[in-house]
Amino acid sequence: MRQAWIVGGLTALAVVLSGGLPPVGAEPTKYCGARIAEAEDTVTAIEGAVGRIKDAQDRSEIQSWVTQAKTHIGAAKSAAQEEDCVRQVELAKTLTQDALYLAAQNQ
Repeated sequence: MRQAWIVGGLTALAVVLSGGLPPVGAEPTKYCGARIAEAEDTVTAIEGAVGRIKDAQDRSEIQSWVTQAKTHIGAAKSAAQEEDCVRQVELAKTLTQDALYLAAQNQ
């Protein structure tokens, strides 16, 4: 569990440091919309695979992270500013990365 949080936190930090902010001149709505779509695709993929997780506790934890990620995606969709949208998507992506990591350990 602790490893998953560490990996997720490091992943989010790496994304932000490697240019996770919108490029100069990008259309804000289009940029964040693409990031939201990517996060939604990841959530959909996890939801499709969660049934194959044998450990009930891990499955429950993954489902909890997916639920939290959906909340952040919803907040991103209603964000008034690009920065808020990107921040919410990054939080969702961190949660889904943790879920993917835990799911991979159970395969």
